[in-house]
Amino acid sequence: MKHIVLGEKQKDKKYDFRETCFGLYSMDGKVLVTYDKKYNQYTFIGGGIDEGESKSDTLKREFLEEVGITIKNIKQFITIDCYWLANGDYPMESLANFYLIDIESYLDIDKEGNYEFIDINELDLPLPYQRKALELYKEYLKII
Repeated sequence: MKHIVLGEKQKDKKYDFRETCFGLYSMDGKVLVTYDKKYNQYTFIGGGIDEGESKSDTLKREFLEEVGITIKNIKQFITIDCYWLANGDYPMESLANFYLIDIESYLDIDKEGNYEFIDINELDLPLPYQRKALELYKEYLKII
């Protein structure tokens, strides 16, 4: 799996660290995302790895919890180690693992975070590591 670094770690700042996993899935030129009402933004589906949890288990749990979707065929895509300022001033190191996934089933569960398929060329993601993953995913989709 390709590993890239975004941003630069500044020696005079203390960074909080969070490792996450996100699933990438597209259909007919549209990419699967969830809408976060709290922050009024779209994001890839995924989240933080719980203690003792594998990355594939994290993805399966997050998809089920967030949007009621079961997934399969999890394939590594890219890892992005990102140094950035959350909320403009909070130093974060986000180690974000992105995977290509297939959908096994959509469960009929009422979820607060709804999923949508958004045109891949119109999707605007606020987090720097997700923007970079989207850019690389677009390139990947042109190849296959």
